[in-house]
Amino acid sequence: MSYLSEGKEVEKDFANLFNKKTIFSNREQDINEHWDVEIEGFKYDVKGLKKINRNDPYTNELYHFIEIKNVNGDNGWAYGKADFFAFETNRYFIVVSKENLQDFICKNIKK
Repeated sequence: MSYLSEGKEVEKDFANLFNKKTIFSNREQDINEHWDVEIEGFKYDVKGLKKINRNDPYTNELYHFIEIKNVNGDNGWAYGKADFFAFETNRYFIVVSKENLQDFICKNIKK
């Protein structure tokens, strides 16, 4: 799977919901700043459906993973430059502000 494959299609699907000028992140912004789409000055990190286990035949809309720390030990996408996160489901996107997600993490995750 290349960089411009499945994930980029989900980002385009999300952007197409708006009749606004859309800016897509470049590879560096996506990886280091953790945002995919900018619409009217707000940056969104779009999260597509994932499988729970690698061997699962289908994706699962009931679970979305949150990256608090990445594989290098740096802050994960939950602490990037996106203003909002758009989580894909089978029929729509759930949009959550970065502030609300970080508050949820702070209140519910124990070290």
